[in-house]
Amino acid sequence: MRGFSIWFPENSSKAQKIILIVEDIDRCTEEKIIQNIDALRVMLDDEEISKRLIILTAIDERILKSAIHSKYSSLYNDNLIIKNERFNPNRNIKLNELISEYLDKVFISAIKLGDLNISQKEEFLNELLRTHDDLNEAEIKFQNNEEIKSYSVITDFENRSNKNVQYDIAIKDGDIVFKEGDIALQDQSGNIVSGLEIEIGFLNKWEKLTLTEIKFLKEIIFNWNSATPRRINIFYYRYLLCKNLLISKYTALNKSHGWQDAISIKQLMSLLLDYSNEYDPEKITNEKNRVSTLTDLNILIPEGKTTKAFTKLKSDYLNLLEIFELVIAY
Repeated sequence: MRGFSIWFPENSSKAQKIILIVEDIDRCTEEKIIQNIDALRVMLDDEEISKRLIILTAIDERILKSAIHSKYSSLYNDNLIIKNERFNPNRNIKLNELISEYLDKVFISAIKLGDLNISQKEEFLNELLRTHDDLNEAEIKFQNNEEIKSYSVITDFENRSNKNVQYDIAIKDGDIVFKEGDIALQDQSGNIVSGLEIEIGFLNKWEKLTLTEIKFLKEIIFNWNSATPRRINIFYYRYLLCKNLLISKYTALNKSHGWQDAISIKQLMSLLLDYSNEYDPEKITNEKNRVSTLTDLNILIPEGKTTKAFTKLKSDYLNLLEIFELVIAY
């Protein structure tokens, strides 16, 4: 401990302090977690050190409490008498009291982050989406019967860019197959064309989010009670990966994309959240095996925590479950 005085000699300003930030203790084994926490506490028991050192730790309280629980749980087993009292139904209460007392001895103060409110979720999500500069302008060509017209799709009126990307729009029976609101068409004279709503057709490229997807993503996250910045981040990238893998799969199969209309996008996001919150990838495999045995072309997908029951082509649902197996690894 004497070496510590070299950092701050006696004649140094009393206002000078060292802030030691210790992170990722919860990545250690439970035994090491306790050893590290105790070592930090013992360090601050030295009067000279405590005058000049402030220690901040960032740790998952669930893992820390579990480590303390493991250390002292043997004190409350069936065969041990503590203060002349045998094990009783209040075992968990006693353990929780002990854990709380232990934490009070180790830490002077603790700050716990509360649940995110809607405005905080929106702020974090908007920051996450800020890099999506593809939602500006794209040059589009589509063919309706024998007529070919060229339009600019404007998806962000406040932040237009000069990016011009060529897309093909699928036409079926004179109608555009994929539809989306919140975008406009501008003809070559600069006039906004009304009455036409389209979704950009996807090619073999890494696609980011459309305005419709962002709208549904916000709805999902705003209603997600247990959402944290980390979980939102993971869900966001899982959806992006799922979206692009589906595009590649349907392109390779040369089949119409079964999850690209607005309703299906919302259903896909809800299913992704349900399976992500299950924390059990085997349920995806079990569901895929169950669906594989069905003979109907159209099947009913059961209601989930965030989804209502809906009917889908068996092949489309199986394609989605196969992608879920890849993107939901834990």
